[in-house]
Amino acid sequence: MAKIIEYETRSGKRYKFLYYAGVDEKTGKKKYIRKNGFTTKKAAQIALARLEYQKALGKIDASTKKKVRFCEVAREWFSTYKLTVRESTLGTKESRYRKQIAPYFGDCYVDKITLQDCQKAVNEWFQAIPATMPGCIELVNSIMELARKEGYITDNPMKDVTRPRRTRTRDDNNFYTKQELNTFLGRVKQQENKKIYACFRLLAYSGIRKGELLALTWGDVDFKGKTLNIDKALTNRINGSVYVGRPKTTASIRKIALDDLTLKALLEWKYQQARDLLKRGYNANTPQQIIFDDNNGNIVKYKGSVNRWLRKIYQKNPDLRCIRVHGFRHTHCTLLLESGASIASVQERLGHSDVNTTLEVYTHVTKKVRQAALNDFINYMEG
Repeated sequence: MAKIIEYETRSGKRYKFLYYAGVDEKTGKKKYIRKNGFTTKKAAQIALARLEYQKALGKIDASTKKKVRFCEVAREWFSTYKLTVRESTLGTKESRYRKQIAPYFGDCYVDKITLQDCQKAVNEWFQAIPATMPGCIELVNSIMELARKEGYITDNPMKDVTRPRRTRTRDDNNFYTKQELNTFLGRVKQQENKKIYACFRLLAYSGIRKGELLALTWGDVDFKGKTLNIDKALTNRINGSVYVGRPKTTASIRKIALDDLTLKALLEWKYQQARDLLKRGYNANTPQQIIFDDNNGNIVKYKGSVNRWLRKIYQKNPDLRCIRVHGFRHTHCTLLLESGASIASVQERLGHSDVNTTLEVYTHVTKKVRQAALNDFINYMEG
């Protein structure tokens, strides 16, 4: 048994001991447990006897596990994650961690985080912003898994949480029908300049993403072959600025066919842009020229520029039903499927890496077709 030592402090006599706990199997070094501050020798003896009892039961582990905080493991996880994704994706994850996850777990030791702690966080994420809850769970789970692999914890409590059930509210109205699209484009062609008309005509008749649209150069348009090459996209940086980088996924790199009227709208804008920039002393007749520029030949400063163009159109036309910019991609997908295009061809044209994304729209379209068929039958029977 360890020896109890008496020592003096300003408050009087105190007692301490140094207990030998065994040899650390990992390091081969002896481990000692130091206790002090006992006001009586009897209190020190009781504490020492308790340690002896725990050691006899095998409850004292001589191994020295490093205690780390959740934020330390998170830094280690992000240092690897940033090498695998685009800067915009990294920025989204870092923002989610900083705003929603760090307040709950950042300063906690990972081995002290319980299932109850995780469930409380999940419930509060769900109540605050339900749509972000799955992403928060996924991120915490990834960080905790790294902690488990590193040996800081034995179990990952985030894996056992109960996810509050979300009422999925798919926005079934974020697209135009054939008639609505024709009305919209007719107004834009009549009221707006050639650039704005070419922009929304291309979005609606190609289904490309907003970031892909804003990264296009004239070298991407083959007027003779009637095709459009998609191999880059305008992407947000962590600091809010933009840059032209690789597309969202490998499937996003594609070449799609364009119709004659869309090509005509692009060609008319190409000539107009060249004249406008020439007046400013710029030569726009190069393959590298950005198509939908900032009016000075450069890429726009932020991706929301197209949103601003669309808002102005709706302000002039309050009778038009409003959809978001992404709704033109959904419109193209919907009308393609309604026209009889195969799921595989639509997936390829839109650059969906997961066919389930295309199938979600397909399910929506088939429901509409089934309902239309029923309506025709009822009208026939009751007519």
